[in-house]
Amino acid sequence: ASGMHLGTIGRGYDLGASLGLDLGEHFAVGVGYERPLAQSMDENRQATILVDVPGEIVRGFARVTFGHLQDWRFFGEVSGGTVRSAARTTVETVGDPTQRTLYEGRSGMFEIAGGLTAKANSHVSLLASLGWRLAKVKDVTVEGQPVRNPDGSPFSIDYSGAFVRIGMQVALWPIPKGTAYEPGGGGEL
Repeated sequence: ASGMHLGTIGRGYDLGASLGLDLGEHFAVGVGYERPLAQSMDENRQATILVDVPGEIVRGFARVTFGHLQDWRFFGEVSGGTVRSAARTTVETVGDPTQRTLYEGRSGMFEIAGGLTAKANSHVSLLASLGWRLAKVKDVTVEGQPVRNPDGSPFSIDYSGAFVRIGMQVALWPIPKGTAYEPGGGGEL
């Protein structure tokens, strides 16, 4: 793995879920799990190289609702947690066995986002946000050994960058008065 250079993968997508608690009209906290997924492939007549870069993000978040317009609620959100890499390369060369390498590492992560929710009915809202994630896994290892770039510096896997989050919020139990789901309410769940 030393001396191998994995190219930049400029885009991918995340799948995830979160669970939150409304702490009043303007403040909510919660936890979330996301699975960033990205992949790249390079092939020629001699070899095929597949780079698969899944990760796992576990985050806690705090959200502040700061305005509303009819059924639209505007919010700011900060998140902190951990990111774990489980990146893999698969190299298939003519006449040789397939080589698979797992790149592992863990680091802290931070996100900041702004967005809005739109009330669909008394229990469901749609959510859209735009944000920035800082989540660089440093000190990556293969089979417990540190991986180095060709220049000798530590190899890292970076899940940082801008993101768009689109989702749905569902109220799971009785709706407190003053929340976004209560008719005429002003907060958000």
